[in-house]
Amino acid sequence: MSGPRIIRVVCPHCQGRGYFADGVRCTVCAGSERISADDARAFAIDQRRAADANGPGELSWPQKRKCAAVAERVFETLHELPPWRRHYAWENAQ
Repeated sequence: MSGPRIIRVVCPHCQGRGYFADGVRCTVCAGSERISADDARAFAIDQRRAADANGPGELSWPQKRKCAAVAERVFETLHELPPWRRHYAWENAQ
């Protein structure tokens, strides 16, 4: 075994608060403040897809960077290589 296995992480959408400032419950963790590692991976992949789907223009770039940063941070927390970088690691290993 290479180390402890991470099975739950702080919700990346509400940063572990469970609720937003206006009192609305977080749609990702449903107010429980933590989500499973599988749900975190799925959320990160959705965020990366959202970042890649944004169209060109000055207004979309800040949101694109934010979505991509959230996706990178989730995989960094899980100590895993993101799927969008795996092919680079595989090509460099050969």
